[in-house]
Amino acid sequence: MPQKHSPTLKQPTSESLCKRTLGTETTTARRNGYVPYPVGPPSPLPGDNPLINDPDLLHDLCLDWNDEDTCHYLGSIPTYSMTASKRNICDPPEDIWVVESESIKEHLLRRLAGRKADRRTLVKPVRLVERSHWTLIIDPQQSAIIRDTASGKIVCVVIRDFVPKKSVVTTVDAIAAKHLSTHRNVRMDDRGTMALYGYSGGAISQRHFAYSRNCIDMSVKPAELQLHNHDLVSAHTLLWNIMNKKVPAEVIEKIKSSMKGLPSLDWNMMGEPTPSRISLKVDGQYHELTGLPLGPCSGVCAEHYSRACHLEAKEETSPWVCSLTTKYEGNAKEDGGCFYLAGLKVLIEPATNTFIAHKNNMLHGTTVHDIDWVTEEAELALWRKNVALAKEAQSLTLPEPPKPHRIQHRGMSMLIADGMRRVYDKSFPVKRKWTPEDADGQEEMTRKKARAGTDDVHEPPAL
Repeated sequence: MPQKHSPTLKQPTSESLCKRTLGTETTTARRNGYVPYPVGPPSPLPGDNPLINDPDLLHDLCLDWNDEDTCHYLGSIPTYSMTASKRNICDPPEDIWVVESESIKEHLLRRLAGRKADRRTLVKPVRLVERSHWTLIIDPQQSAIIRDTASGKIVCVVIRDFVPKKSVVTTVDAIAAKHLSTHRNVRMDDRGTMALYGYSGGAISQRHFAYSRNCIDMSVKPAELQLHNHDLVSAHTLLWNIMNKKVPAEVIEKIKSSMKGLPSLDWNMMGEPTPSRISLKVDGQYHELTGLPLGPCSGVCAEHYSRACHLEAKEETSPWVCSLTTKYEGNAKEDGGCFYLAGLKVLIEPATNTFIAHKNNMLHGTTVHDIDWVTEEAELALWRKNVALAKEAQSLTLPEPPKPHRIQHRGMSMLIADGMRRVYDKSFPVKRKWTPEDADGQEEMTRKKARAGTDDVHEPPAL
């Protein structure tokens, strides 16, 4: 058996946890008059209640913390120093499904055996990993800051009860659920769903930086979609600002550095330093959040997400991925859905209102949920067939839909997707000033003269 490394518990004494820059860099990146979809503020004002600016709510959400408050809070979170094992949990390390029980393994193998061939993805092997294999298991009530022993740097942050107000978590979860039900699912490997939001680098066949247009529910009216985007960006903005108060500066500064030169996520206009009206509906009223700095330019909503052991793309713009579990119903010790770091042998059990930030260049994944997808898909197909027959017979009563999953696991993540900066720079190239003495200008004019057959060419090079 591989040698186990016991985690070393350290008390955070370094002031580096609390040192951070003030404010957020914003960019005036709106070029060539390009305005992405959607445009304009919600009309009429969202909801029936007027906007209110509630200082008590901002206080309840810890948005009025200073550096001393942040330092005191981070000092209460245990810090673990972990040493990477020579042999990972997954061997080979990548493209392995990790399951926590024989029943979950059986359900997954049944689904993989019955899945239609998809040339875009490979069927990955499945491995059962007992709980005794993990060096550190973080239970649903425990927060933690995990550092790599060799480098001393933070590699993962786990914060329970991240959003102090439960009604705000409920609101954010409802927004995520609506987004997942109306927007395109990008997951192919597992039966979970994941939908992008914010800015995107476009399709692989045609890269272009623009606001995601991935709503597939044709019954959603434009005004309703516009209001949903407003609510989604508002939730994204709020989570980003809570992160700035509760997450170590070592993590936040890296994310801010990756944001430089890219527009922040604003549903109104790309890159405007003054954001559109940002508000969030809490306890039946919209609360004004316009003065808060905007967050990273993109994110995802996910439900029943599982992922084999993997590394993110090498050209990922941001070295960190941050996520918030907005809802978890199930047994964290039996039903799967646990996030893990393979090299450090760390398993993080899921819980509602849990924030996790991790470095994306470390082997990681999510254990498979204990859901019998084959049986549930068969029940769903039968129900749809019976509904169609009932409508055809003009029946006054329709069959009851299947019961929802016993396990509910949903959340939001903010990240800057791979190649985003490269796609952005290609979509909006910076025009350089030149003079006839520039080498590039002289070379371009020489080519133009040769093509035109004349020496009378005075156009600037097309850059």
